[in-house]
Amino acid sequence: MNPPEPETPPKLVARVDRRKLYLMMALAVCAYGVAFFLASRFEFVVMGIALAVGLAYGIKELLTNKTKIVIDRNGVLDTRLGMGTIAWQDITRIYVQQYQNNDHICLEVTDQTKYLNRRSTAVRTSLKLTARYNKMSPFNINTRVLDVGTDELYEAILHSAHHYSQHTSQKL
Repeated sequence: MNPPEPETPPKLVARVDRRKLYLMMALAVCAYGVAFFLASRFEFVVMGIALAVGLAYGIKELLTNKTKIVIDRNGVLDTRLGMGTIAWQDITRIYVQQYQNNDHICLEVTDQTKYLNRRSTAVRTSLKLTARYNKMSPFNINTRVLDVGTDELYEAILHSAHHYSQHTSQKL
């Protein structure tokens, strides 16, 4: 008698948490107001430009609310990375690292070039330098504004990675 098949991990989909994004945008506007009293005119203008860009991005995120992270039988997809789905067989290590008080789920892959080549040369170079400077994989998922917590996302990735690496006979 064959042992029962382990349960296939459920597909996990994460989007931007609207409340967190509203809060971050409100705090940015308040910080800008405080800067009026503390910053020089030049600094105030530079911060205003940065705020305008940040608010435009935040509003775009609120209006589109597209899926950001998908964990399924094919692998890990973070649409923000722009590298497509990272296949389970390519992931060698999964860990959580904190950077600037934000949790990042980091994925180490067997062939970084395979995924980095999907980006432009400038972005690829920037990702490599940032990864080296921050001592963190360029394949990292910032969980700060997602509607799924770091622990839940990390556990889903670990469980799926374990499951699909054990069942390589399945077509992925």
